[in-house]
Amino acid sequence: MIRVLVVDDNYSKTAAVAKSCHELSCEVECCHSAKEAIKLMREQKFELLIVDLQIPNEIGGNVEFDGGENLAKYCAGSDLINKPLYIIGMTSHLDSFQKSQKFFNDSGWPLVLSQDGFVDIKSIIENKASHSPKRELKADVAVVTALYKVEFEALLDWEVKWEELHVEGDSNVYYTTDIINSRGKSLKIVATSCSRMGMVSAAATTMKLCEKFNPEIAIMVGIAAGVEGKANVGDILVADPCWDWGSGKSTVVDGEARLLSAPHQIQIDPIIRAKFQRISTERKYLDAIATAWPANQRPSYPLNLIVGPVASGAVVLENTNTVRDIVRQHRETIGVEMEAYGFSYAISISSSLTRNLVVKSVCDFANLEKNDDWQAYAAYTSAQLTYMYIVNEL
Repeated sequence: MIRVLVVDDNYSKTAAVAKSCHELSCEVECCHSAKEAIKLMREQKFELLIVDLQIPNEIGGNVEFDGGENLAKYCAGSDLINKPLYIIGMTSHLDSFQKSQKFFNDSGWPLVLSQDGFVDIKSIIENKASHSPKRELKADVAVVTALYKVEFEALLDWEVKWEELHVEGDSNVYYTTDIINSRGKSLKIVATSCSRMGMVSAAATTMKLCEKFNPEIAIMVGIAAGVEGKANVGDILVADPCWDWGSGKSTVVDGEARLLSAPHQIQIDPIIRAKFQRISTERKYLDAIATAWPANQRPSYPLNLIVGPVASGAVVLENTNTVRDIVRQHRETIGVEMEAYGFSYAISISSSLTRNLVVKSVCDFANLEKNDDWQAYAAYTSAQLTYMYIVNEL
């Protein structure tokens, strides 16, 4: 099944095109202006865009003679949307057809003219659908943890029915479920854990998730070390940006070993960041999550959500001096862990259009007092906020 976005301010024509799509078992979304279409393509992924040439820029605005062509050009050149794989132009106006024909031909996109006001493009849609990449394993959301113990176990406590999925030739065991979000839409979720801690395992597992399931968003969930003074035990950290704190050049300066850092930072989608900042400011979900955990097993202070820089490294830290060195790379650093950068980098170079998100909670402070006492609570808070985000915010 491919997802189709139809853009036309003529409601009867939109309905006719949508009917053709449904007859071919396509999933269809319709809108009536260029701005509506851009907003949808920022939030969702469509394989096929069908656009009328004469559309308004916004609802209630005047119809623009080349509005559809301008939208197609925007799709071709913008990195701010999930670009459609194919675009079909349509019009019932000969003058618009003649003006835009060269652009569509040069771009390799069909432009359909039907001067009786109805555009029958079913055969073209069928052709594009037949050449669309076949993805038998499709998910809207992928969730990954570093390890099964504690972190993935917290995901299995979601109030959903998980089913095991074994993929031929793949050593990972996947779990799938369907979640009905607050808007009544069904979301397919796939989740798995890495075989080992660290960026290499996280990157390899994440790449498999992206290539096999092509999710709209992938979320890494689990536990991390917090930076003292920036976060408390149990606090939920949303990584923006994340980077490899060990990347750079190891040298000697004035007789002392020194790391000249060269971090490559990976950020999250600004829309995702804004949603989590609002959750933090409004304290949405946080008190409910905390109070659902036994009172004698949680901290006495409130649960907080913090959006900020998180550093990834190849070793387990029990050294406050190293943490101080990491903070020097980015003074606003709120946490340190071992997988976020590998997870995010794999998504950035995959062939999918997946967005990245890291949600981890503080279980210690990477010092000599480091222990496992708070791991279960931290895994719980990050897993529960992720569930709330999928159901209510995604």
